[in-house]
Amino acid sequence: MNYLLTEKSLLSKIEGNLGEDDYKEPLSILLDSLNNEANLSLIGKIALRYQISSHLKIRSKIFEFVNNKELRKPASPIFVIGLPRSGTTYLFNLLSLDSNYRSPLVWEMFFPFPLIKQDSSEYKRRIKKTDFMLFFQKKLIPDLDVVHPIQSTDPEECLLISPFSLKSLLYSYMARFLVMKVT
Repeated sequence: MNYLLTEKSLLSKIEGNLGEDDYKEPLSILLDSLNNEANLSLIGKIALRYQISSHLKIRSKIFEFVNNKELRKPASPIFVIGLPRSGTTYLFNLLSLDSNYRSPLVWEMFFPFPLIKQDSSEYKRRIKKTDFMLFFQKKLIPDLDVVHPIQSTDPEECLLISPFSLKSLLYSYMARFLVMKVT
């Protein structure tokens, strides 16, 4: 069975505007690579299709949110930049212990829209939904916790935000774990 990931199938489900056209070339390159180089299993293709589709939908919602709201200017950020497996997670987690800094939590990056009240039912629903998604992620990629443990209410590096641009190492990490097992 040949299950191709196509731009048409992914974009047909998007109801809103995706903003600037800067996603088109990365999407084309990503899909070409996943279809022709990654040797994904059927489950891998389905999982990546779901992820890319979700990221495009959230990108559309972010574009709508930013263009329809009066937003205050954010505080000056601190950037932690480094190569994978070079200690950036350790430094990031160390900085997040300081109450003068605010790091995004995993569930906030999965659902990047503000809440009216922190302890609302929506707040609890987002955390439960994130826990559910992480549960399946760990079932699909059992070794992930060894490489990078992740919990819905923990601070997390912004790698989880980068897929909204479709220019993210996250897709190559996912593809690496979702390949067809050839014996």
